[in-house]
Amino acid sequence: MSIPLYAFVRGDTLGLVVLAPESESVNELAQRLARAAAPRVALTGTLRVLHRGKPLEGELSLKEAGVMPLDRVDLLQEPDHG
Repeated sequence: MSIPLYAFVRGDTLGLVVLAPESESVNELAQRLARAAAPRVALTGTLRVLHRGKPLEGELSLKEAGVMPLDRVDLLQEPDHG
């Protein structure tokens, strides 16, 4: 089953509405969102998905992570530490 999500990529001027399979991993969603925002913002390095302000573990499926239809997720790039 696919779930509609509101997604916001840090640095992008647009919000995104995406349909994501419940079985999609958080890391897969992060990559997909980065590609969707690529014409407007370049993200490199480690990406992090936030849900309700908390980072999600990348290996979890969206269902396992508790992401529900019409939830908001935020994508950001983690700063380099070194």
